[in-house]
Amino acid sequence: MLMKTRFLFLFLLLLTSVLQGQIPGASFHLHQWGLDRLEDSRLGQLSIVQAPTGARLNVQALYPNGYFSRERMLETRGGCLEVADFSHTFVNALGGSYAVFQSAPSAASLSHVVLPYSLPAARLEFVKQDGFCGMWMHLFNSRAPRTERTYFDATRFASLQITLRGTSGSERLLLKIADAAWNEKEDALPVAELSSFLPQGRIDTAWQTAIVPLAAFPQRLDATRLASIALEVTSEGRSSVEISTVFFCTSLNAHEKETRESQSALQSEKAIWVWNTDELPDSQNALGDLLQFLQAESIDHVFLALPYDPDHPDARRGVPLDASRLRLVVRALAKAGHRVHALVGDKDFIRPDKRSFVRTTMENILRYQSSVPPSDRFFGVHLDIEPYLLPGFNSLRQPWFLRNLLEVLDLCASAVRPSGLVVGADIPPWLDAPNELTHLPMEVTWNGRTKRMDEHVIDIMDFVVLMDYRTLAEGEDGMVFQAMNELRYAAQTGKKVFVGLETVPLPDETLLVFQGEPHRGMPAPSVEQAVVFLQGTDTLAMVIQHQAHPALAGLLRKRQVGEEHILWWPVQRSSRVSASRITFALGGGLPALRQTMQSGQKYLRGFSSFAGFAIHDYQGYRTLVEGHLRQ
Repeated sequence: MLMKTRFLFLFLLLLTSVLQGQIPGASFHLHQWGLDRLEDSRLGQLSIVQAPTGARLNVQALYPNGYFSRERMLETRGGCLEVADFSHTFVNALGGSYAVFQSAPSAASLSHVVLPYSLPAARLEFVKQDGFCGMWMHLFNSRAPRTERTYFDATRFASLQITLRGTSGSERLLLKIADAAWNEKEDALPVAELSSFLPQGRIDTAWQTAIVPLAAFPQRLDATRLASIALEVTSEGRSSVEISTVFFCTSLNAHEKETRESQSALQSEKAIWVWNTDELPDSQNALGDLLQFLQAESIDHVFLALPYDPDHPDARRGVPLDASRLRLVVRALAKAGHRVHALVGDKDFIRPDKRSFVRTTMENILRYQSSVPPSDRFFGVHLDIEPYLLPGFNSLRQPWFLRNLLEVLDLCASAVRPSGLVVGADIPPWLDAPNELTHLPMEVTWNGRTKRMDEHVIDIMDFVVLMDYRTLAEGEDGMVFQAMNELRYAAQTGKKVFVGLETVPLPDETLLVFQGEPHRGMPAPSVEQAVVFLQGTDTLAMVIQHQAHPALAGLLRKRQVGEEHILWWPVQRSSRVSASRITFALGGGLPALRQTMQSGQKYLRGFSSFAGFAIHDYQGYRTLVEGHLRQ
């Protein structure tokens, strides 16, 4: 729908078939993204959602010039700065990428594994013959433009420490270091064989920590501008090494990373989201079917959505609870042995002007609790507040979104917890991870403490549901690896984590990234794919391929604007995200869901924080079960 002309309008033109159909669009204020001018954009991402009704365009990220120039305080613990613990795939704590290098016939590959004690590690597998191979790791944000890179100043540290083990104990690795100048040459200077810094004098099948004095680094390196670490394989043949941590420390004492095994988890439970609450009081069959399904699938917790009609006379004062209708459902569920949580939330809940609305909603829940007998009361309140669905989340304004989310979660918990209600919240699995586009961490300062966002939320809540929507249990993109950090932190703080799985059909998605300074004027027909902004009283954006170039010229004529109004970026990279890796509705159905839960539990049960699985949602899960029974 077209909105006010001062809005920025984005329309997608991707392929000829799309050009001939309805053109999807998205609109937003530039200031929502912290931008005064479109020309200031230096990094952006658009998402093409292949919905059943046609392609839909989302603007996912816009970052301005200078975004990476901001200094970031790096925290040392016990005199050590953890550069990498390999809990995130191919990005370290400095925002640096890491990968293999190789020259045939030698070859290398790098993957991530979960070790005993539920610790992640990187596994470097290699075949060393003629040629060379190994791995490298940046000590700066790899996504920052060269003009905005902050190289690593190692002058306050005394040692580099790398914890590793080998498969055979005969592996040999040459440590190499590069500063900014050597990194520009795509080369590094040798330090020494890593074995010379190990307690046993060689790589062993047992874990050891190599303590490399910075005094051993070549003197011609600029220690204020270190850029990369490299491990080059020098032993012949096929083998592998596993690396669990990389630290810079202020002393030559070995840093001992905690490897204490988590306590055994209690018996795990199952939870489910139920959104069709409004129809349940009016249909005995619907309520009966729900109860029968929950019993058959051994569901313990029900996140029951509070019906909300924005046109209701009381809607402006908070989500109302109709006790005469709602208590029938809550009573039936509780009588059957289910713990019922009042499910409420919206992305707009974080807005400061919504505070009164949210506060009144919590008061309405408490009023309901006091107006009905114990048999009809909720066990808890469950919050589904997802501000990353708002425009501007992935921008320099992100800390505002994160702090306001924490404020509203704290408001809700403080309001209802004194009454005995437990409080939980849904969170995505990437709150602990560096941003995939910028490599910057999801950290925020709140109440005087700078922490990862997932840690702040876990601190506030009694439990969280990690929306860990993956159809595989193991591997780098699997459910288990994605949940490690949240489960570890929750275990330290005595909190609980449900691991959420998806059963609702979702569309495939294509992500398009553009970066750098914009070009002006008409893109040449030879440009394979470009993001084009046509500025005027409103601004039209298209993703065009060279086949669509004539359509752009037609739009110029139609809108009566000249080429001077065009800004465009070549598409730097395009990646397709298949929904089959996210939802079991498209990724194997009920057998795959059950297999994933069974496979994942052998890892997850090792955490005292693992509460069980949460299935999204009742209707999607039921469709999987019924479809399987019909086969």
